[in-house]
Amino acid sequence: MPRLHLGGLRNSFLASGYSIATMLVLAIVLGVRECARYGDRKWDQRLAQAAAFKREFDQRFPAGARQADVDAYFQSRTIDVKKYLTSDRPDDPTYLGEYFIVVSRAKSRAWYCEIDFVGVKATFGGDGHLRKSEVEAWSSGCP
Repeated sequence: MPRLHLGGLRNSFLASGYSIATMLVLAIVLGVRECARYGDRKWDQRLAQAAAFKREFDQRFPAGARQADVDAYFQSRTIDVKKYLTSDRPDDPTYLGEYFIVVSRAKSRAWYCEIDFVGVKATFGGDGHLRKSEVEAWSSGCP
């Protein structure tokens, strides 16, 4: 009785298995790359929103504007502002006030953080006047 030689058949099965595995890996790599591009586009959009808000903020409150005027403006609006002050007294020479004005928030791009914020940071000096404003991004809930 003649023996069947399955070597060629086995090799064709192995070759098609390698082809399928290669195509699967390629699909995963391309999918991950496209997700990263999408995330970058969304991040760029959020930065553009913050830049537009900064332009409006700078028109309303140029450098030298009184901190009290900025406070009054934000109290009359529903804008999320996080305030960090180095002293409770603005007349203290070491006083520095920073307001982080939140323009957008989203799930963090870093796996170890909870939320990414994009907005405008307004810095006030000891004289109670606005020094500068700039677009900022910061994270929350990081270890």
